[in-house]
Amino acid sequence: MFILLISRGVPTKRDPQWGCFERDQANALRALGHKVVVVSVDTRFRLFYRKFGIKRTNLDGIDYFDCFILPSIITRVLLGLRNSVYIRYLQLEYIYKKVQKLYGTPDIIYAHYLPNIYIASKLKEKYDIPVVGIEHWSKLNVDKLSADVLFMGKYAYFNIDSLITVSESLRVRIYQHFQKDSIVIHNMVGSEFWQKCLPQDSERKKDTKNIKFISVGSLLYGKGYDLLIEAFAISGIKDFELNIIGEGNYRRNLETLIRQRGLSNKVFLLGKKCKQDVIRYLLESDVFVHPSRGENFSVAIIEGLSAGLPVIASLCGGASECINESNGVLFPVGDVKELSEKLLYMSLNYKDYNKQKISDDCRNNYSPSIIASKIITVFENVLDKYKS
Repeated sequence: MFILLISRGVPTKRDPQWGCFERDQANALRALGHKVVVVSVDTRFRLFYRKFGIKRTNLDGIDYFDCFILPSIITRVLLGLRNSVYIRYLQLEYIYKKVQKLYGTPDIIYAHYLPNIYIASKLKEKYDIPVVGIEHWSKLNVDKLSADVLFMGKYAYFNIDSLITVSESLRVRIYQHFQKDSIVIHNMVGSEFWQKCLPQDSERKKDTKNIKFISVGSLLYGKGYDLLIEAFAISGIKDFELNIIGEGNYRRNLETLIRQRGLSNKVFLLGKKCKQDVIRYLLESDVFVHPSRGENFSVAIIEGLSAGLPVIASLCGGASECINESNGVLFPVGDVKELSEKLLYMSLNYKDYNKQKISDDCRNNYSPSIIASKIITVFENVLDKYKS
């Protein structure tokens, strides 16, 4: 099967998390014997050099085509969101023609996130290619949507052949907003975690009395790291270390809060890290914490589980779909007092969790081959219906 995957972008050394979900899925689909080409349009506003036009790269044996012309903030201000998305579509259509010339016509288009699903539905309309969309977008898991998001969703979701959502909570939200049902397939843990991130290989130093907590995510308000810092400040835990991997525009606020709470020698903002570094820090840790104010289905949580770490997570998105009494605890979103109690509980009980079982259960549910096989089943069903 020839799969054309529409991604947010391409991971780089500068920005290893950009398009990383899509890359993991592309690799997993290829590993099952399918031909995959990944295309994207970069519309971000970033103050660093990017090649103008189309950049072609090969990662893990898969060809990527990424187009950069104008940041969408400029086209949105000048033309509005709908026209801005149409300009993005024209760029992607140009890449599609290039891919078609080089590789032939795809059997199926697989689009990640609503803006790309909208674009894919336009390609389907023009070129008669079946489309499957997968929805991760956190903007959809809210009570009220903007008029532009509603416009895109009403057009895209009903013009594609099948829709996947990454959590049950997101499936419910999309049905609430659009009366469109979807198939739940959770996110996966990348193959590199299963190659190296095994409990028996743990590099945890046993000669320290510090309990090592870790969290991975962008330093944004929505990720709830201010709540986590406040919770540690009132938890009463003395011998601990918290490492937060990620970067974002909330860093200064967090640095100020860390100083104000007297935690400068306890809480460390490590910035962006590549996957291999993330794995190393996970292996050196005891507990994973995810304090987010809003989520669909956190890949960071299941990456923590892959290392056998018990997890403390806020009760949002798909957390309750992957966390149970055998691998962690949950707390209400935004509840600092409850979070502090869970931190204290875990500091006293983390050794009672079976790391190997946590890792094995995670592998059985979220490994690349498991998730990719479920996606391929959706593709095959769509193609069968399309042919008939």
